[in-house]
Amino acid sequence: MGKIEIQGMMCSSVAAANVAPKLGIVNLPYIIDSSEKLETFRNTPELFDPFSEAALKQGVRVIDFTGYGSYGWATTTPVRTLADAKNINFRIAQAPVNTDSYKAWDLKFTVMPWPDVPQALQTGVIDGLDHTPIVCGITKKFDVAHYFTDLHYIQGLYVHMVNERWLKKLPEDLRTIFLETVKEESAIARQKTVEQQTEQMRLAQEDGVQFFELSATDRGQLIEMAQPVYDKWGQRLGSDYFKKVQSTLQ
Repeated sequence: MGKIEIQGMMCSSVAAANVAPKLGIVNLPYIIDSSEKLETFRNTPELFDPFSEAALKQGVRVIDFTGYGSYGWATTTPVRTLADAKNINFRIAQAPVNTDSYKAWDLKFTVMPWPDVPQALQTGVIDGLDHTPIVCGITKKFDVAHYFTDLHYIQGLYVHMVNERWLKKLPEDLRTIFLETVKEESAIARQKTVEQQTEQMRLAQEDGVQFFELSATDRGQLIEMAQPVYDKWGQRLGSDYFKKVQSTLQ
């Protein structure tokens, strides 16, 4: 069998910062916290171009992203307030920004590989899950976790990466067609993600899952408590770039 070459991949946004720190911008809490802000980020060259070029030293270019919904907390007991959240052990991804965020929020958490989550949730090793309604619905997490607190603190993304050397080797006309097609189809997919999240939430509610939103006061407290995360990652991202993203979107 001949050697198989892979020229592109999709990387979850929560893990993207492991590839290049600047890719962590999409996972910082309450920076790109809505689909509208996500579209502004994607369609503003001053914001997207540095993101696209963040992993060029590794020979990788980010050409776009699609989504899997807005993050929140799926839990086995109701979490209506930040005080309620203090009683939950949340599973979070093996990702540096997430770890820093949960430490700053002073919440109990367990870093756990995704395949271990179902059994941990069923046995009570964890009683909360940091994820999106789409993923929790499709992967049957709502069968155990009957409550969801809608935080909207980050957008879950599939970051589309390609081999930069391969991309440059494409004939110019083909490269243009390829990049334009990916951009068009990714925009369509992101819109469908919004629709899919609404549908998954509707189906979950029909099955008895209860949805909550934190108060503006609790949300403000999470943003205030995240300041050390902004300070740390602002330096890693480049303070000028971070401030530009922050000021443009907020």
